[in-house]
Parts: sequence; structure tokens; C-alpha cells
Amino acid sequence: MAQRNDSSVARLERVVASLLASELHAVRRGGFERGERVRWGTDTPVSGGEIGVDSLELIGVATAISDFFGLHQIGIEDRLLVDRTIGGWAQLVATGLENGCETLAFRTSGTSGEPKRIEHDINTLRAEARYFAQMFGGVERVVALVPAHHLYGFVHTVLVPEALGVDVIDKEFSLRTGAVRSLRAGDLVVATPFVWEELRTLGMEIPAGVRGVSSGAPID
Repeated sequence: MAQRNDSSVARLERVVASLLASELHAVRRGGFERGERVRWGTDTPVSGGEIGVDSLELIGVATAISDFFGLHQIGIEDRLLVDRTIGGWAQLVATGLENGCETLAFRTSGTSGEPKRIEHDINTLRAEARYFAQMFGGVERVVALVPAHHLYGFVHTVLVPEALGVDVIDKEFSLRTGAVRSLRAGDLVVATPFVWEELRTLGMEIPAGVRGVSSGAPID
């Protein structure tokens, strides 16, 4: 990132936490709830404490973080083993993005076949985000109901808010009724077709001035 600030690092903390929770859910064969990440903060330790990553898991999840953000591209991946906190990892990622980590590695969901690793240039993704940001004049907050480490979520809940200079409200693991009640004019809701269908069936009125985006399939 061109200039580091507290909000940009906070957005990266959400990506780090989302990816870490997803990796632990897979490694522990569903024995770890991804929603636990909402309890984590900047100082939450990765090894020990409530996350409780053991020595073998630490190598695996640190490798996943390094691969996703391309930390190996500039040789700083081993520093993930030094400051083993959510905030420490986000700060290291910010350093990497400021100093030459240009390729991010996303994985497909695997719902229609084996998951695939697909690399994307960060500058191309930022250009895409700036294009979308031009459509969202007047947006004051981005309300995220999707994982931040998926490509769609990364662009729309990390890079678009960065381009707009607005805050992100994380509602991925909130009750849908509560998420709707928290909305206000100027919000941009980022969700999937499945989540939009959930919101529709609640029968709750969405406030005027709220906009939304979707991806992955047609919606009603």
C-alpha cells in the first residue's frame, strides 16, 4: 500500500483473521468454527490463547498467509514466526504490500470441482476496485456479509473501501435480522445470492439509501 494507516491495517487484520479461521476449519476437519474470528483482536495470539494453534499447525497457517499475500516474493515470510498475533501478521502483510509483494494467491471454493489456486496482481485488483468505487458515490460504510479472503470479498470489502476511504462493518457472522437493523442510508451491502435470499425472506424493510452488490449467480 502506498501509505500505511490504521484503517488499512485494520482491513488487513480482517483478511488475516478470515484466512486463518478458514485454514483452521479445514485442518481440524470442521472442528473449528470460522465465526470464532469475530472475537479476535489486534493483540490476539495465534499460538496459544483462544486460537490455540500448535507448532505443526503454525507452520501450515503461516505458509498459507505467506502464499496468499506473496510474502515469499521479498523473503519476509519467516517473520510470521516472530510476532505471532493477528495485528503482527497484518503489519507484516502491510510491509510486504508496501515493498514489492505484488501477486496475491486466491483459491476457488471447490463447490464445482477441486479448489484451484489462482494468482492475481494486486495493482490490477486495485484498479478494478477504483472502477467500482466510481459507481458508489455517496457510500459512507461498506457492510460485509462475505469472507474477506475470497476474491469477491477482498475486492469489495477491502480494496473498494480503501479506494472510497470509508469504514467496513463486519456482519458476516451476525444474525441477519441484526444486520438489517444496523443498516442506514449510505451503506453498501456486500453479499452473495444465498445471503440476499436470506435477507429477502426475512420480510424486513431495508432503509432507503442502502445499496448492495452480489456475485456468483443470478438473484431474484
